[in-house]
Amino acid sequence: MDLETVADELYALNPAEFTSARDARASDAKQAGDRGLAASIKSLRRPTKSAWLVNVLVRQRREQIGELLDLGETMREAQQQLAGEELRKLSRRRHEIVSALGQQARDLARESSRPATDEMVLELEATLEAALADPAASDALRSGRLTSALSYSGFGSVDPGALASAAPRKSSRQVAKPPRRPAGGTYENESPEARERRGAEIASAEKALREAEKYASAARQDAEQMGSRAAKADADARLLSRQLANLEAKLSQLSDTAAEAVAAAHEARRACDAYEHTLATAEASVAAAKEALDHLER
Repeated sequence: MDLETVADELYALNPAEFTSARDARASDAKQAGDRGLAASIKSLRRPTKSAWLVNVLVRQRREQIGELLDLGETMREAQQQLAGEELRKLSRRRHEIVSALGQQARDLARESSRPATDEMVLELEATLEAALADPAASDALRSGRLTSALSYSGFGSVDPGALASAAPRKSSRQVAKPPRRPAGGTYENESPEARERRGAEIASAEKALREAEKYASAARQDAEQMGSRAAKADADARLLSRQLANLEAKLSQLSDTAAEAVAAAHEARRACDAYEHTLATAEASVAAAKEALDHLER
C-alpha cells in the first residue's frame, strides 16, 4: 500500500463514500505499522460533488482531456506571441471542447445514477477554463484528484489551496521523532533507565501524533467547509449572471414585441377611423336615398 495508489482509489469514489473509505484505508495502514502513511491518508480531503464530477470526467475521457490541455498550451503560446487571429480560432475551438466535455460529464453522471446539477456543470466548466489558462491547474486537473472546483480570474495563478495533491501539506507543528533503536537492533539489553526513557519518548511521540491528527482533522474540516462555501458562492454568481443575461434577453424580446404591438394598435386605430368615416358617408347616402324615395312616393 502506498499513498499514490490509495489517493487514486479514493478520488474515483463518490463524495458520499469517500470519508468512510479513507478512514478504512488509514486504519489498514496503521494496523500494518505505518503510522506515517496512515496520517497522510487521513489528511486527504473529501472532494466536493463538482470536483468528483471533474475527476470522473478525467478518468473516463482522458483523450479528450488531453486534447483540451494541449489546446491550453497552444493558446498560452499564442497569447505570448500576440497572435490575434490564431487566438480567435483557438477560442472558438476552446468553447466547442468545453461545451462538449460538459455534456459528456452530464452523461457520465447519469450513467452512474448520480445526475449532475447545472451548478455542478458550471463549476466543472470553470475548472476546465482554469486548466486552459494556468499550467498548475492543468497539472492538477490531469491528476484526477481534485478536492474542489478551480477558477481563474485572469490575474496570476489559481489559488493553490484548490489544487489537489497526493501528498498532504506539511503541518507547521513539529511531531516528536521516535526513539532510535540501539546499535544491536533490539531493546533486550537496554538498562532500566534507558527503557524508562524510551517509554517516556514513546508516550510523548504518541501524544504528539494524537495532537497532530486532531489538528489535521480540524484543519481539514475547516478547509472543506471554506472550499465548499467558496465554490458555492462562485457557482451562484455564475448562475445568477447567466439568469440575468437570460432575463435581459427576454426583456429585450418583450420590448420588441410590445413596440410591434403598439405600432399594430396605431395602424388598427387608423384603419378603424377610416372605416368609421366610410360608414358615416354610407349612412348619409342611405338617408338621402330614403328621403328622395319618400318624396317620389308622395
